Amino acid sequence: NFADLVKHALVLWLLKARQKAGPVRVIDTHAGAGLYDLTGDAARSKEAEAGVMRLMAAETLPPAVRALADKVRAVNDGADAVRFYPGSPLLVARSLRDEDAYRGFELNPPVVELLDQALAGFANARGEAGDGYVRALEAAQGMKAPLVLIDPPGTPGIEPATDEPDPRAQSSAFPIVEPVTAPVQAAQGKRET
Repeated sequence: NFADLVKHALVLWLLKARQKAGPVRVIDTHAGAGLYDLTGDAARSKEAEAGVMRLMAAETLPPAVRALADKVRAVNDGADAVRFYPGSPLLVARSLRDEDAYRGFELNPPVVELLDQALAGFANARGEAGDGYVRALEAAQGMKAPLVLIDPPGTPGIEPATDEPDPRAQSSAFPIVEPVTAPVQAAQGKRET
């Protein structure tokens, strides 16, 4: 969907920007499967048609969005026809240098298996089972300025434990994606409670 495209373009841009300063450690609290087959249920929902298919058909794209389109094309063996869409784990894994690393956490056991499959072959990227909020805090211990991706599923009632930033994380980056489930409230700048 369009929100995922924007999120993934931002993630790639942030990663590239952070790599200019040195090694990057990426922690993903809600990794998901890492790679999505857009046939079957995904095709019936028309979500891909409104998002990634339009992206790949576009002739003119801003540089950050062009970088995402190039990654999508690469996952589909260079074809403009899109069967597979890479999630954050695979996008990041394909962009890592030898000195970089990715750790993604996922609660759902069948999804963890898919995540492991998506990251197979990427020595410095791994998926792990567990609560992403808890495991991210553990994983970040001792890291200097990790890039922490927080993108929970659109499940009502899931909130971070605190709104207060940890003073030890002042040089870290925390892109947080919050699903908008009520367009009218979003347009008014209100948040669902």
